[in-house]
Amino acid sequence: MDLISIETVNMLGRYMTYAIVAVGLDLLWGYVGILSLCQATFFCLGTYAMGMYLAHHGGPEGIVDANGWKLPACLYVVYPGGVEQTEAQWTVPWFWKPFWNLPLTILLGLVIPAVAAFALGYFVFRSRVKGVYFAILSQAIAVAGWLVFCRNDVKLCGTNGLTRFDKIAGSDSIFTFAPAKGGPPAPDAGFSLAEPNVQLTLYLLTVLALFASYFLCRWIVWSRLGRVLVAIRDDETRLRFYGYKTWVYKTITFTFAGVFAGIGGMLYVPQKGIITPHQMT
Repeated sequence: MDLISIETVNMLGRYMTYAIVAVGLDLLWGYVGILSLCQATFFCLGTYAMGMYLAHHGGPEGIVDANGWKLPACLYVVYPGGVEQTEAQWTVPWFWKPFWNLPLTILLGLVIPAVAAFALGYFVFRSRVKGVYFAILSQAIAVAGWLVFCRNDVKLCGTNGLTRFDKIAGSDSIFTFAPAKGGPPAPDAGFSLAEPNVQLTLYLLTVLALFASYFLCRWIVWSRLGRVLVAIRDDETRLRFYGYKTWVYKTITFTFAGVFAGIGGMLYVPQKGIITPHQMT
């Protein structure tokens, strides 16, 4: 009935991706008492995962390297070539290649934030860093991530970020793990991100992901695990005296929150059309 424009639907979809991050942060901060200031870093790990997939399948610019991989347009603009190196010697970085395939991209968009959150939580919470000290540490990690992603030589497009997103969910990216030898996919592969029906579908997927995240967190809160999390927030020292390994519960919750942020990031970038390191700040 055209009650609202597709642009408004797209904007609401982006807002709800932030809401998914907020649900995870509420579980972490509201029920465990851990103020994490690096959730945007996990969010951006998800956005870059999906953004690299979209960059593979968008934009006509770039070159086809000797291995048959098309250099994404956004990377082509800022590619940090070596001294006396010509464009013919440029190659698609090895860590970009897994993100050609959509199912593998979605898996990596979940696993990478989860591994990063688990590694950080394991070492920090086991060392009994908490309170304002953890908040400051998490903020430092967010700044460090921003500095790394801003560098051109990391080959993540520097401050320009990932752009030129045209298609999503083409058969070439679902059923194959590498482009055909000799060039990029056919121009009509996949669904155009500019199509209103595609934008509406992304919005509906975001709604489903938000409700799924919310009800999963509600289930956690109502479970025995949820009661332990609240006990950690209220008196961690006493709970540790009773024999609970509180760092394990905190690490698990921190990992869950990181995964929620990654999901939000993967849904954000096809609706926004660009991702830059600025999102980490």
